Amino acid sequence: MHMKMFFIFALATATISPAFPAEKAAPENVRAIMDERLAPKPVKTEYFEGAFNLSKSSKVSVETPAPLAEAQRQTVIRTFEAYWGFAPSVSFAENPDLSKMKPEGYRLEVSVGGMKISARDFDGARHALKTARQLAETGRDGDGYYIQACKISDFPALAFRAVHLCIYPETTPAELEKRVRLAAYYKFNYVVLEPWGTFPFESHPELSFFNKAFSRSELRRIVDLAYSLGITPIPQLTVLGHASGGTNEGGKHAILTRNPKMAELLEPHGWSWCMSNPRAVKLLEEAVAEMHEFFGNPPFFHIGCDEAYDMATCYKCRSRPVGELLASHIIHFRDFLKKRGARTIMWHDMLVEEGDPRWDKCTANGHAGTGMGEIYKELPKDIVIADWEYDERGPLPEGKKPYPTSAFFKENGFDTLCCPYYKVSNIKNASAAARENSLFGMMATTWSRTMGSTGRVLFYTSANAAWGSDPSKYSNSWKDYRCNYNTHMRTMDIDSGIEKYEDLGTTPNVGVVRHLNQPL
Repeated sequence: MHMKMFFIFALATATISPAFPAEKAAPENVRAIMDERLAPKPVKTEYFEGAFNLSKSSKVSVETPAPLAEAQRQTVIRTFEAYWGFAPSVSFAENPDLSKMKPEGYRLEVSVGGMKISARDFDGARHALKTARQLAETGRDGDGYYIQACKISDFPALAFRAVHLCIYPETTPAELEKRVRLAAYYKFNYVVLEPWGTFPFESHPELSFFNKAFSRSELRRIVDLAYSLGITPIPQLTVLGHASGGTNEGGKHAILTRNPKMAELLEPHGWSWCMSNPRAVKLLEEAVAEMHEFFGNPPFFHIGCDEAYDMATCYKCRSRPVGELLASHIIHFRDFLKKRGARTIMWHDMLVEEGDPRWDKCTANGHAGTGMGEIYKELPKDIVIADWEYDERGPLPEGKKPYPTSAFFKENGFDTLCCPYYKVSNIKNASAAARENSLFGMMATTWSRTMGSTGRVLFYTSANAAWGSDPSKYSNSWKDYRCNYNTHMRTMDIDSGIEKYEDLGTTPNVGVVRHLNQPL
């Protein structure tokens, strides 16, 4: 049952800080149990004997360098209520020294007598509460919750931490809600949502599967939920490849092939949009604008642009150099989005060429010998490049570092995201490259429904990789899946108000065929 907020809280006006006397370190087995509960793994953890009884009568202090706005204070208090069903007595204070912390950083100090949160900013305070929630366990006698005495210091390694989710016709609202909640729980700060024929367009309803699109109220509720949890939802609409051809294989891509009257908007093979057709460009502009507005006009918009294998093949497009046509197309949508106050995110692969020795053994898809690998020089540097290398295709030559394209785009002035797949080695290597090259951040990707081990790797492993400063601190063992990740998933079910098995969002909708390449 979803936790009800029946309790009246008292907001203290004076600073009440718990006492932290010299404490005896907890036994090693206690440390192992506590550390196993935490994801992402904090930078530093210390545990002591004893536990704090969190109840209505408890006193908690929150310190930040500058006063939190009243709305932020109320959010902190409501977070207590949402997590535990009540708010303790919370005092707020200012400590200018905390400005020396890294952004989103925090310290969580818990003693038998109280709990203190010291944070660089509002986000840091919320992260501290998430950590406390993962440590908390229900009392055995109905007496609130208990949190092991501890001192935890933490901050994220990467500023931009995103998970990319596809919304398929078989995706349920419950499933999507759970994934957005899980992203917030694991301290991601962005979620990229890519509807595949499921966005409820009003401007162009022909872009949605009949009776398979989310209702506007369903999707609006989830978008609003993301913002309330500290997650910025970023919409994605591909404006180049992946236009329709995928329906022949998986049934999940945009579905223009189901409307033959729109064939002139696509290249002859039906996979890519025709960049020379002003009607196609106008349709995409209208669709992008509608999605951007629906998502609350976020600061980013993802335009796709990957795997456009058949681009520029119609009689009009092939009369122009493909690199020139592609650059013009990308710049057009960048300018369009900039006027709306949003930065463009795009996949990297059409900006490199297959066969270029610099990318040997690495993921590259751009057409060889077309000059596409030079158009990055023409692109505005405020475009964010999402590099989706999914590990090397074999042993690297001696001295060659992995993920060279990420470093390349960073060196050429672009904010760059490392975008691994749901493979543990890929995630660890990508996050290491992101830190080594001081990249803009990381975006974990998957192209299947995030169930079972797929979800575990995507969320659990990626959260640790994007947050943690030391990749050796986290594992991806079966124990994590069995004991830890499953507990977190159950927590998300509680938060979602799940009461029945059929509401869990883990089973395809009745009547929707599950394709063989779509594992549960």
